[in-house]
Amino acid sequence: MNFDLTVVGNRDSLYIFLCIAILVLAIACINYINMATARAANRAKEIGVRKVNGALRVDLIVQFLSEAFLSVIIAAVIAASTVALLVPTYNQFLTKEISIDFLLQPTSIALAALLLISVALIAGAYPCIFILVIQTDTDTEGSIRQSHNSRLRNALVIFQFVVSGTLVFGTLLVWKQLEYVKNKDIGFNRDHIVIVALRDVKLKEKHAEIREDVASQS
Repeated sequence: MNFDLTVVGNRDSLYIFLCIAILVLAIACINYINMATARAANRAKEIGVRKVNGALRVDLIVQFLSEAFLSVIIAAVIAASTVALLVPTYNQFLTKEISIDFLLQPTSIALAALLLISVALIAGAYPCIFILVIQTDTDTEGSIRQSHNSRLRNALVIFQFVVSGTLVFGTLLVWKQLEYVKNKDIGFNRDHIVIVALRDVKLKEKHAEIREDVASQS
């Protein structure tokens, strides 16, 4: 709000952190996709055994998506616990009082559940499709045909490293800037400084006179 007397949040900062969160989630999804597809060769025999025993395609889909959901839930529990433990340290570093109590509100819980479902579907969809197209023989000796999958995996790995490197570089850059701002000699004492906004037009016109009157006070 304009002319707000209190220090409030910055919407641009929220957008930046939101973008960073999306990129981190994308890296996590790519990690899961790469590991799941890399393990596909070892799971070919398992898929063959299940097909021979009468497993339908939908049964395999449910299995692989359930594995993705389980991984996401475990990661979410670890992440939430880490956030709860680091909030005091984070507040001490920023000299602010940030609370995470809003995460326990019904709306936040519903959004978190929707996010978990979305991430699980995104991370588990491609490995599920890839594993289901594995060509298995009736003797359960799984064999995988070479496909364009390696190109996609290479592209995902490159994207992952580019994003990771950019985030690390950006973090170091911001850290250096904060250190510079905290330690730079600005030429005056930061303590006992009062800032008063002159919102009235007439007051602004008499800025010099008001400044002299205030400066004359002990």
